[in-house]
Amino acid sequence: MSKKQHFIWGTLLLTGASFLSRIMGFSFRIFLSRIFTEEQIGLYQLIFPIYALCFSFTSAGIELAVSRSVAREISLRKKDRANMFFYTGLACSLVFSIVIMKLLQKNASLISIYILGDMRCEAFIHALSCALPFASIHSCICGYYLGMKQAKITAYSQLIEQGIRVLFTILACQIAPDIIYAVHGIALGEFFSAL
Repeated sequence: MSKKQHFIWGTLLLTGASFLSRIMGFSFRIFLSRIFTEEQIGLYQLIFPIYALCFSFTSAGIELAVSRSVAREISLRKKDRANMFFYTGLACSLVFSIVIMKLLQKNASLISIYILGDMRCEAFIHALSCALPFASIHSCICGYYLGMKQAKITAYSQLIEQGIRVLFTILACQIAPDIIYAVHGIALGEFFSAL
């Protein structure tokens, strides 16, 4: 397969996976809106800026750096150095995510009261903080495989993450409807996509 065909195939695969993931997310939000009240959905949505900020601190730039460094080293036929960049990025990201996870857990009540303005978010912050280490692992692995020009791994992991999150939440809410299961679903989705 030529470089141009490889690029087009990878782009189509990632676009398709992203589209399917968005459709699953859209359907999932409809499910949540039918099961839970507006207030519960609002509490669920309230924690996402905190998660996005923490993810930015722990993984966002590292994934790009890993991808770029791995691609450069692979083009120079230096797979050992590519692996070194991956492991270095993974170690940094994992350390950052564990530190941020512990800070979130220790200060969950303060964040809930003073930043989010609702004490009920404390349990959500605790649950969501557990997703950060797995999200950092997943992010670095995706960066590595994108650098290796193997988009299928990234595409499949994206679908696995979304699928597990949706499936777990739907099953858990059939047993005991509670919005906290949607937050646990995020952590479980990240765990399985990291695997």
